[in-house]
Amino acid sequence: MEIEPQARQSYTFLIERSPTPIYQRITRGFKDALETLGHKVLYFDPTQYQSDEEARKNLFKNFEINEIDYCFLFSNSVILKSYIREIKQFVFEVIPSNLIFVYHDRSGCSFLVGQGGFKAYYQAVENVKDRSWHFCLECNDVIDLRLMGFERVYPIFHASEFGSDYAKDEKDYEYNISFVGHVLPSFAEIYKSTEEILKAPCFHRVAAEFWNRLVKHDRKTENYAHDLASQIVGSTSSLKFFEKKFYYVYVLGILTPFFRGELIQRINDEFEVDIVGGDPGYISGLSENRNIEKNGVKYHPPTKDYAESQYIYENSKINLNITSLQFDEAVVNRVIDVGAAGGFILTDWKNDLKKVTSVHQEISYRTIEELNYKIDYYLTHETERQEIAEQLHQDVISNYRYENVVRDMMSKLNQMPSSESEVIRIDLGCGPRKAEGFLGVDIYDWEGVDVVADLTRQFPFQNNSIDEIRAYDVIEHLSDRIHTMNEIWRIGKPEAIVDIWVPSTDGRGAFQDPTHVSFWNINSFKYYCNEFPAYLDLCKSYGFKGEYSLINLSQQESDDGGVHVRAILKVIKPESRKEGSLEDFVKNLKLKKVNLAIFIDWTQPEEAIGEFLGDVLRSIATHPDREDMNLLVDVSNFPQESEISPEEIISEIALTLMLEENLDILNEGAEIFMLPRISQMQWQAISSYVCGRIQWEHENANTLASLEMENMQLYDLTSFSRTVFK
Repeated sequence: MEIEPQARQSYTFLIERSPTPIYQRITRGFKDALETLGHKVLYFDPTQYQSDEEARKNLFKNFEINEIDYCFLFSNSVILKSYIREIKQFVFEVIPSNLIFVYHDRSGCSFLVGQGGFKAYYQAVENVKDRSWHFCLECNDVIDLRLMGFERVYPIFHASEFGSDYAKDEKDYEYNISFVGHVLPSFAEIYKSTEEILKAPCFHRVAAEFWNRLVKHDRKTENYAHDLASQIVGSTSSLKFFEKKFYYVYVLGILTPFFRGELIQRINDEFEVDIVGGDPGYISGLSENRNIEKNGVKYHPPTKDYAESQYIYENSKINLNITSLQFDEAVVNRVIDVGAAGGFILTDWKNDLKKVTSVHQEISYRTIEELNYKIDYYLTHETERQEIAEQLHQDVISNYRYENVVRDMMSKLNQMPSSESEVIRIDLGCGPRKAEGFLGVDIYDWEGVDVVADLTRQFPFQNNSIDEIRAYDVIEHLSDRIHTMNEIWRIGKPEAIVDIWVPSTDGRGAFQDPTHVSFWNINSFKYYCNEFPAYLDLCKSYGFKGEYSLINLSQQESDDGGVHVRAILKVIKPESRKEGSLEDFVKNLKLKKVNLAIFIDWTQPEEAIGEFLGDVLRSIATHPDREDMNLLVDVSNFPQESEISPEEIISEIALTLMLEENLDILNEGAEIFMLPRISQMQWQAISSYVCGRIQWEHENANTLASLEMENMQLYDLTSFSRTVFK
């Protein structure tokens, strides 16, 4: 079901109450804001029921009784994200409403902790993407989800319901410096309490990142997570790549309390620091009281409610924020809450801080040395500190109330999904002067920039998604020319237009700017265009994967001795030309050393087909050569009227094997490809790569006869399991 939001003014939402205090407050904030704006909210509380199963039954009753338009899923929604083993689906797949995923934590972590594992949870979210919206606190999550194929993905900010009246009167503060949250004494504590993390294969890298971030608080985790995942997986667009990257970020986030302890240890001894909460062990019933042993540090019990937190924010000269390590750009809720309460805060620098307040420089620090300096300064400059707190307060209550956030989200829900015919144009490196009618892309968050991205890395757009690409005075700032032209080609639709304007080495302009790191002239573009096959072949030997056709190539001189090249190119892909389709057919199968085929008669009973496929997948998952295997599945006689695809059938069987037998075939290196009705010429092109077929008593005789497979090596499941492939 997909509802057209603009058809009505009022809707019914379902929100699940969270078991976690911070998310109880967030979910309640969304509930109150939606009701204030005239919508109906069903606030479902799972704690009213004896078990998760009972809670699920009552949740489904809500959908039977009420016409629910939208359902919110927050990062730690328990029942809505639970897995129903009997039907091999997640609850949110089954419920009939539109879905709003809200990621106040890193989205990758949400995928990781989904029941059934990363792949199963991702596939479930993929299954509902036509009726879902995604809102992410961290902008890197927005980019990742779009790269993973989700279209309706948007940034979101935290909100606060704290008081709107700013107390300007002078008062006696209860605390000089306070920190409300979880803190552990030092990095050394990790070795005493988190053995699982120590065993993580990326722990040595995470540990290095821990110390590097302590030196430079505005250091970006994203680059290092990306590099690690690409080194392990190779491809930067595969699901396994994102799994590895998200796991790195997940482990880093777990180390946050230890990081905070290391930072507080380095605050100058003459400053008194009051820690409210401290050791998070109390959450799980532990009482270890792992405290920082340092002059000036004093501990207080965790706050009982958020009114108590607000009191502390109001009555501290300086509230300290140390953001969780998994965030690179996002401003967390503590900053918004302190501002709403009228308090003064010092927080580690995040790019999004510029969007939150005009006093972003005054309240931020990038190093421990800067933090110590600003603590000393603001403790002795009362008037200035109060003026900054008042400005922060006004900025927050003007823009970051729950009503503002909900209104912004509703505006996104009211945008209908993009039609396939919609033309998408992007302006790469647009700076503050984005071309009219284009989406602006830049590494800096200038006014008008729609997508903040580092173009030295993978561009944040899907394959074959862009109709026109404009790149004026930008590619000379990107050091890897092959990467630049590969990425432009990758994201371009077949026959997309690429318009490049770049300083030429024939003039002074190419060399005069100290930030230019790659150099071009009119001949450079011949290496990428099919009008110059010898150059193109040479460039492909260097790693270029694409192909362009040249529309126009010219150069223009300026009065100051500069020369610019303008290259207008057309993206050429298999869809753009008929020749090469056989080559592309073979290439898309990603054939390996061991390629096996099965030819199923899909008219056989479902149980028999499922049993055979389960045996085949089990045999591959346990085979010693599994990492070098591909399975080709003939689906030429699959019933067109079926409500489920062969891919979904195989995915369900693979998921069952993973959950019940701990056999993860898709994570063991083997890949599965569906073979629709193929021609004899296509079969001849791949037959030399196919080692044989695994027999079944019910095979597709028509395909076997039409493709003349008399000489193919045959295996039954027993002989296949015993075969060692050389």
